[in-house]
Amino acid sequence: MIALNILNLSFMASLAFVLGVKFFKKKLFTAFDFFVIGIIVYYLIPFSATEIFLSDRNTFQTKVETKVYTFLVIFISTLIALVGYKMTAKVKLLRVADLKLFPVFKQVIGVISIAIFFYIIWIYVTKIDFSNLEHNMQLRELLSGLGPFAVLLQIPNGLALYYIYRAAKYKENYKLATIWMIVALMTTFIRGERTDLVFIALFPFLAWYFYKKTAKPIIVGIVVISIILSIYSANFKVTHINNDEGYGQTAIKMIEDDFDRNWVTWAAIDNASLTKSELLPYRGSGYVYTLLGYVPRSIAPFKGYNSPQWFTLNISPQMGYTLYGVSDVSELDWGYAFGFQVESILNFGFIGLVFVSFFVGVALRFLQNLLVRFEVLYPIIAIMALQFSALTSFTLMTIHVPILVTALIIYMSGDRKETSTRSAFVNTAIGR
Repeated sequence: MIALNILNLSFMASLAFVLGVKFFKKKLFTAFDFFVIGIIVYYLIPFSATEIFLSDRNTFQTKVETKVYTFLVIFISTLIALVGYKMTAKVKLLRVADLKLFPVFKQVIGVISIAIFFYIIWIYVTKIDFSNLEHNMQLRELLSGLGPFAVLLQIPNGLALYYIYRAAKYKENYKLATIWMIVALMTTFIRGERTDLVFIALFPFLAWYFYKKTAKPIIVGIVVISIILSIYSANFKVTHINNDEGYGQTAIKMIEDDFDRNWVTWAAIDNASLTKSELLPYRGSGYVYTLLGYVPRSIAPFKGYNSPQWFTLNISPQMGYTLYGVSDVSELDWGYAFGFQVESILNFGFIGLVFVSFFVGVALRFLQNLLVRFEVLYPIIAIMALQFSALTSFTLMTIHVPILVTALIIYMSGDRKETSTRSAFVNTAIGR
């Protein structure tokens, strides 16, 4: 294990050095750069941190060989994604004219956002008893009845992103940016997802970084999210609120509970073959659910359930856990988090990892093309690219894509001071 830790730290140091050189040369990180940061945050740092400080942690236990295979999975999938990203560098994946939508689109989004704001206020006033609020799972239950309509809650987040862009670039709309950021944070808080709350809070700092290209916004952003993580963990996170550990141990536990994607990869590898996994009912079932994500179950009862639910149901007995009150996957309303590496292995085995990794590279190129044309999207594209290794395709589709689409529609229907963001600044600041 010492040798594997040294290998992991060496790989992490190499990636960090490449990113650091680019950062200090004041070159903006691209979508692929943020993807690599995601690998570091969700795999490399957690692996060494937990192996050194939490060797007896209660997660999926496996052989050293599987841990080596996991390292190879991360290394190879990253290389394949890079191939997909580079191969499509000259392919016009974004064949969209510089359209200007009617202002009514912006007005409609504004009206919907105001209506959602009042709905959120109503929930705060009538549904939340802060004196008896013990953990984040209670918050999640508040919105459980919304079903697919919960995606509408992301619209104010897209509006906040747009006004943050205006404030960062044109030094205007500060009040609107502040107001809608507060609404976005209030809306995200009641969803009970601490990670989403943290990344929404990063919007201003990523926009600031895009236009200033200095270390200051990144450093300030890291401090802010560290404070949010600590406060949320101590008061709301169900897995932390009863811990009486010191700050250092709590920090390591946060890495294990919120960032570590190694152990779920171990479990996926140990239960997979070349083309399938024993943890899902049939090949591709998780992706079928994603494709039908916005289709009500009453219309498509065959769509099944998402990959994290199946994974959690079937891996828990192997870990010695009992899911009390759960006898069927339909009764499970949560699941362990993982990214595209695990999701692809669960759906189509190791062959799936190869094809999906290439597709992720192509998707990153598409996001980069979007970014070059529409700089308003920089914060959400950075977060999406970083989260490829942390969240499933269904989560990205239902949480992040609506924010991106909302901000894009507002941008294309609002008054702009230029007709295109494919400016000399963007072309020189962002590497291809």
